Amino acid sequence: MKNFYHLFLFVFFLSNCGSIDHSMSSIKGLGFSENGKNLALLFGSPQNLPGVKTDIAELNKVLIDPQFNFHFKTVTDDQATKSKILETTSKGVKNIDSLFWYYSGHGAGGSLDTGTGFLSFYEVASAIKKARGNVPLKRLLVFVDACESGHIVDGDAQIINESEWVKKTLYEPLLKERDGKLYQQAFVMASSQKNEGSADLGAEYGGAFTYSLRMSLAEIRKSNPNATLKELADITIERTIEESRIDHETGLPREYYHTPLYKGFPVEEVVNDLVFIYKN
Repeated sequence: MKNFYHLFLFVFFLSNCGSIDHSMSSIKGLGFSENGKNLALLFGSPQNLPGVKTDIAELNKVLIDPQFNFHFKTVTDDQATKSKILETTSKGVKNIDSLFWYYSGHGAGGSLDTGTGFLSFYEVASAIKKARGNVPLKRLLVFVDACESGHIVDGDAQIINESEWVKKTLYEPLLKERDGKLYQQAFVMASSQKNEGSADLGAEYGGAFTYSLRMSLAEIRKSNPNATLKELADITIERTIEESRIDHETGLPREYYHTPLYKGFPVEEVVNDLVFIYKN
């Protein structure tokens, strides 16, 4: 868009401590590694979107809850660029098992508008593979709050590729290079369908999707510690639809709402994993 104000990069390092429930051997939670080699990267490119700073700050507050056992340090760069996102990602992924990658800001067609150039996740994937010497991540989780972000789940920019026609697009070389090398398991969630915008609810609430995601995380943290990724996603979708129907500044109905999408690979195994691995 017109002006590029700030890019916020929050890097969270997860450790493997807490009270683990060994009665359910399939539990992996948001973090995968038994050795605590899990990394979460949160990127926000506000430009003229007042809710992006809120998305990063408030999602941060949810993620540092002891239930998740996320340890982190914060890096802020007022002059960050598209290349800074790729650089930070590359440096962070070298010796990890699981990556949680989040972006809030403008987008179109599945690409992310950083204010200094559009960024596709294929570029992110290429940077990850190069940094890791093509050693696949055990788990990749991607959450994107941006307009038309549904393309990363179901479109020509999708991160999880299960359709043959996608391989016939201009991304074919990158897809061939990536397949089987980026991850062993993945879960991807986008804020809107590929032909929809994504509502910014203002500085108080943030993006409708991210607000709904963090509210859903907080809700199930208290009421359903055995919630699965699928249950988290379904609750977030319902809440996003309702939140995006209302202009929170005026209280009036919006002309549109948007519906998040998600996909896992392998589908049944990942979406049925639990969100939490630590008891309340």
